[in-house]
Amino acid sequence: MNNSSAHSQSVEGTQSTQRNGRCGTCMAKLKRKYMIGKKLSIDLDPLTRLPSRINRKNFKGHVASLARSFVSILVDNWDDVDSDLKNQIWEAIKMKWDIPDSDFLKKKWISYAGERWRAFKTSLASRYLNGGNLSHKSPLEAYTYLDKDIWKAFVQKRQDPSFVEKRKKAQVIQSHNKYHHLMSRGGYELLTERLINEKIKQRQESFGNSILAPPSPPSRHEKWNRARQQPSGDYSSEDARVIAEKIVTQVVQVINGGGFIN
Repeated sequence: MNNSSAHSQSVEGTQSTQRNGRCGTCMAKLKRKYMIGKKLSIDLDPLTRLPSRINRKNFKGHVASLARSFVSILVDNWDDVDSDLKNQIWEAIKMKWDIPDSDFLKKKWISYAGERWRAFKTSLASRYLNGGNLSHKSPLEAYTYLDKDIWKAFVQKRQDPSFVEKRKKAQVIQSHNKYHHLMSRGGYELLTERLINEKIKQRQESFGNSILAPPSPPSRHEKWNRARQQPSGDYSSEDARVIAEKIVTQVVQVINGGGFIN
């Protein structure tokens, strides 16, 4: 084994030990903090199971913060994160928020934690490496759970020829994407909520104050189309418009008793 590999594994081994100890400390601090105070309420939409607007930003920000502070940036993939560590993140969420302890919600928000953890690593690289706008600074100034050895190992990983090649291939694949979406950071979750609210408004305008059953969630093809539409109705590209029109045509065929669409 060469010295570089030995150093990398040594750092990761040290990080694993530090992480386990630190997570225990994190959990102890969280327990002391939230045993005293009352849990924050979080209303979940019955259709989308998304947090209501009043606490959505704080809730999602807290989940993202837990992922960043609990899980090492030296771990390659979220699937490699120990299940016990993911359980600790879920327990930490429940300490602060009055959220039902269901397997469905646990899976949903642990998955979201993984998304934000991956985005955090990407953000670190784009801002502090590769000529980013903060490349003249150190992330250690902004993130107390990082240290010099961890950051050095992360930089080595990102500058490794195999990772650079993988990154270039991903960029090439992305450049071939003809159907760019126009969604904000909220992604399909926020789009789903917006579409449901539009359906509710349309029903209210048609039926007044009559008590109506909740509308069905938007279909996958409906979300795909709207994700690529501007407020004016124009699409993000000509290719996206062509596909959208084909989808609409197929939907009409299904309604008329023929064809199939997901």
